[in-house]
Amino acid sequence: MNKYLMFHLCSRSDGGETLLLEKYKSEIKAIREEAKTLRMENAHLRDENQKLRLENERLTNDNEYLMKTREHKENEISELHEKLEETNSMKSCRHCRK
Repeated sequence: MNKYLMFHLCSRSDGGETLLLEKYKSEIKAIREEAKTLRMENAHLRDENQKLRLENERLTNDNEYLMKTREHKENEISELHEKLEETNSMKSCRHCRK
């Protein structure tokens, strides 16, 4: 509680300063408890965020690997198709069959 508020509350002459002081103390206590709870939630969320970042990084790496593997397999298939076409054209050519 700031010094001005404490002085103001203690210097009142109507007798209500004790009630106000207790009210403010209670509010401050509630705010501190809420802040503590929020800090704990924040720590939990940071941990969860870190786990998700690591999982995202792992999935990204897996995805890159799979894309490279796919590209490699597509190239192999393309080469096999070309060889098959060559073989088929050789079979149909009279000169090549002799």
